[in-house]
This record gives sequence, C-alpha cells and structure tokens, in this order.
Amino acid sequence: MSISLISFPRPPPMESPLIGRMMMLLTLERVIKEELLIRIMPLLDTRQHGFLIAKSCTTNMVSFSDSVVLSINDCKTFGTNVVYFDFSKAFDSVNHDLILLKLKYYFGIDGRLLKFI
Repeated sequence: MSISLISFPRPPPMESPLIGRMMMLLTLERVIKEELLIRIMPLLDTRQHGFLIAKSCTTNMVSFSDSVVLSINDCKTFGTNVVYFDFSKAFDSVNHDLILLKLKYYFGIDGRLLKFI
C-alpha cells in the first residue's frame, strides 16, 4: 500500500487584494441582477419559475403536479398529455449580441452597464 500526498495551493489571505476584488465583483453582480429583475418583472409570465426569488424547479414541479392531478380528477377530461422539452442546447447556442441588443432596446440598459454584462 502506498500513500500519495497531493498539495493544493493555499487560498489567498482574507486581506489579499484578490479577495477584495472578488467581493466587489460579487456585490456588483448582485446589484445588477436585482436591477435587471426589477426591469423585466412586468414582462414575465406569472408561471415563470427560473431565476426568480422564491421560485425554483421545486415550485415549478409542485405547480405542474397540481395541474396534472386536477386534470386527472376532472371527469370531463379524457386524457392528460405531457410534453417535455430539453432547452439546454438552445441556451448553449444563444446569440449574445442579440441578447445585448434586447437589453439595450427593450430595457434601456446601455453604457458601462451594458459593456460590463
């Protein structure tokens, strides 16, 4: 039996300038996310669950399950069909220039903020 030692680089100390920059970027990211959500909330459907506060995949599944159960229990309904879509590849191939244009013209985001995004 042999024992191998693996060394990992030490994390920078808390007073390191790198930690300060990371904290500043995380704070800036949170502020930008909150501002974007404020601007797009009126445009989102109430059934939207992704990327919203207090809504998640779990809340979406609860809502979906409730709808299916109500449909099955309804005597007038002859069947319940479910269709699943996998949009993961669609999100991987999004045209980023198009998103930036929409942020500019639909939500009025421009200047430094648009360049940062």
